[in-house]
Amino acid sequence: MKISGQALVVALIFISIMVSTITALSAMRIMKRQAQHEQALVNDLHGLRLALIKRWWERDAHLPVMQWWQGSEIQDLIAVFPYSDIAFSLRPSPLALTTSFHHEDIAERVHEQLAQTSQEGVDVYLHFPQQLAQLSSALLRTGVHEDAPVQASFEFSDHDIKHVERAQIGELDAQEGDIANLLTTHLEASVFNTDTLSSGTIQGEELRNEQLSVNQITSTQTEFGVSNASQGVASEQVTSNKLEVMQLFARSTSHEQVEAGQVFVDSAVSLQGISGERLLELNEALVGLRNEIDHCIHVSLWCRPVEKPKLAFIECHQCEVTQTQNNFTATLTWSVRSCTHGCSLLLSSDQGTQLSCNKNRFLPREHGELICSVTGKFIDAGLYTPQVHVTLINEKADYLRVTGTRELSWEKEAIATACEDFSTSLQVMGSVPLLTIPFYVSVPATDRTYSRTVNGDNCRYSELPTYYMCSYTQYCDSQGSWQPPSTSCICYESGG
Repeated sequence: MKISGQALVVALIFISIMVSTITALSAMRIMKRQAQHEQALVNDLHGLRLALIKRWWERDAHLPVMQWWQGSEIQDLIAVFPYSDIAFSLRPSPLALTTSFHHEDIAERVHEQLAQTSQEGVDVYLHFPQQLAQLSSALLRTGVHEDAPVQASFEFSDHDIKHVERAQIGELDAQEGDIANLLTTHLEASVFNTDTLSSGTIQGEELRNEQLSVNQITSTQTEFGVSNASQGVASEQVTSNKLEVMQLFARSTSHEQVEAGQVFVDSAVSLQGISGERLLELNEALVGLRNEIDHCIHVSLWCRPVEKPKLAFIECHQCEVTQTQNNFTATLTWSVRSCTHGCSLLLSSDQGTQLSCNKNRFLPREHGELICSVTGKFIDAGLYTPQVHVTLINEKADYLRVTGTRELSWEKEAIATACEDFSTSLQVMGSVPLLTIPFYVSVPATDRTYSRTVNGDNCRYSELPTYYMCSYTQYCDSQGSWQPPSTSCICYESGG
């Protein structure tokens, strides 16, 4: 079969048209998928920024910017981002999420579709508002145009939707919402849960709910028949038959009954009846308590911080004695200081001695000398070294104490055996005729030494007067033996 040249040309033209059509359709499908891909990317970037903004506001205010960015919670959000060919970093100032793409044209298209962004080459900076007031409705919309729809999912609990001038929705489940004006004729809800609901005006002819859980209500004017809140109500005017709150901040309140854990009022409060009387009683009790505290701190000093007493030794009388008597007595003197809360005494001594002092305690703020007497009785001869202990104890904190210790030295001598009395005599040398002077030797009561001197005259014949003097001294030792005597007995002339 032969095909004419004209038919062949027509066939070639038809085939070219079909190929062009198929190519165009393929290109359109590719462009559509690319547009859908970019739209999904824009939506995901928008949601990521909102999630990061929320966590930025919820962070610890003292946490450094880069430490917050490197935290596990933030890095987990970045890790699950569905586009692995995008690199993320944080620009500290001004704060922005830096998104780095492979191609500058993609970065330019993303910048055009996201509000509050800037572009430098392949980098797109998604800016963070520093305060809640800076979070505008333009940021909440994905696009930069006034009528751009919100593409980010409202179902994400990590997203904050705030400051929307107008929103028309069939169903809204949010943890926080800020609305400039909400007008409704009839609003019914089985359960309405929100952490914070802030509105300029909420007007409704009828509001019904089976359960309303609100942590805080802030309003210029709030009127309810019965209102209940768990934490706080802040309002210019509250009119209610019954108001039960944990905290109440109000300029003017009108109600029959108020039950609140804490009430803060700017102006003076005047109470009458039993409540007023009770308030006066409480005020008097507080004044009395304040006076008692003042007395405790500045007068009695009992409320002052505790301190360790001070005990300093001054002197000891008869602390080193040697005697033959059985009874010993010594007197010790200490200086006492720093008894701000009063001091009690603890006395002790050993070796059978007895210790007593002129005081048994020091009154608060009292100071002075502590004089103690220690006595002991020792029958047997020997050296005795009893120890005396005086402990000063803080009466408010008995673990604060100080002890003074002194050691005595008492020596008891043995009573010596008495020597036997005897009689003896001395001859007067040079006497004519020879004279003999008798002596009766005995141990005296006060000393163990016998000593006597005898004087006389006319011990011999002479033209001049004559005299004699005889002395006798002898010691009796502790063994009862007389030691050799010391004697002298002579006759002499006057002037000789």
